Amino acid sequence: LTEVGVTETDCENRKSYQLCRSYYKGDMFLTPAYTAFVSHGHIGIYGDKDWIVEAPGFFAKSRWAWHYNTFVGKGTVLMETTLTQAQQNAAADYAYNHLLGYPYNPIFWNNKELNPERLNCSQLVWLAYKKGAGVDLDGNGGAGVYPYDIKDSKYTKVNWVIE
Repeated sequence: LTEVGVTETDCENRKSYQLCRSYYKGDMFLTPAYTAFVSHGHIGIYGDKDWIVEAPGFFAKSRWAWHYNTFVGKGTVLMETTLTQAQQNAAADYAYNHLLGYPYNPIFWNNKELNPERLNCSQLVWLAYKKGAGVDLDGNGGAGVYPYDIKDSKYTKVNWVIE
């Protein structure tokens, strides 16, 4: 993800790859991302309709960013949960109030710690829902949670895709 100048976009008509506003606080976005030709994705949570909380990657700390300063790739999906809005709000609030400023965690295969010292993107979103809303969004229940595991959760549904 790259931060660049502010421009408005029409996400519903897919005129841009700029990340659009969410429908609800606590929604998530998942964009394709690769490391050494391995597709793992990148995920973040909306702290409100206009901004996100994410762990952007190596050499960067977890942060909040405006949606309009965030650009995503083709295949990006906007997701919400089947949980209550109160649960989504609690997860978003937890992310903003407790998960900013963490160094990046390169350990994906075993990242489901409840009191981590480092965070990667899927770990941040998973932890926000686990501690904020009391719900485990890991779709396969393994030792590590990946962005696509959250997309495949029984609690997650896709609202739209940039094609």
